[in-house]
Amino acid sequence: MKGRYYANVFVHFEPTGHTLRHHNVENKIFDVDREYRESVARGVGGHESSSNDGLPSYIIPNSPEVKHYTDTQGYQRKKQETFTTGSTTVHLAAQKGDLSEVRALVEKKKDSVHEKDANGWTALHESARGGHIDVVKYLIDQGADANATTSAGGTALYWAKKTHEEDHPVIEFLESIGALDAGPDL
Repeated sequence: MKGRYYANVFVHFEPTGHTLRHHNVENKIFDVDREYRESVARGVGGHESSSNDGLPSYIIPNSPEVKHYTDTQGYQRKKQETFTTGSTTVHLAAQKGDLSEVRALVEKKKDSVHEKDANGWTALHESARGGHIDVVKYLIDQGADANATTSAGGTALYWAKKTHEEDHPVIEFLESIGALDAGPDL
């Protein structure tokens, strides 16, 4: 047989949209841990920041599955305000650590500090995981719930501890205000 053959296998893990689900599967497309570290270094994390043209990581670039996915999911290859995980512009600004943008968005819509994506993540979860202390403090000052949990059960402090060293300013701050360290594996 000549030519290229592709096989796409989709295994659903929770929470969708975040790299933790890949630690139990073999992924030969890219190094998940390296990509996650690079995302964190850029101030973002999760699949939203992957370089697969915005497609889910399980879709092989240039494979026939790209067309099938885009046709069946109503997906368009362009930069969108939200992602399949339901991340809002506040989530994305918090991921990047863009305090000016977070402020502007929260001033426009005060309740955005409480908005959750499809996985239960808030802007506080995103900024804590990204290590953005100024954004974390601002969101707390604006009424963000330090003990809100993701759908998987993780608080902002839990995700910060999964990502950063124990003396990180975000961890120290969240502990100083009495935030809970609760997660799916606790």
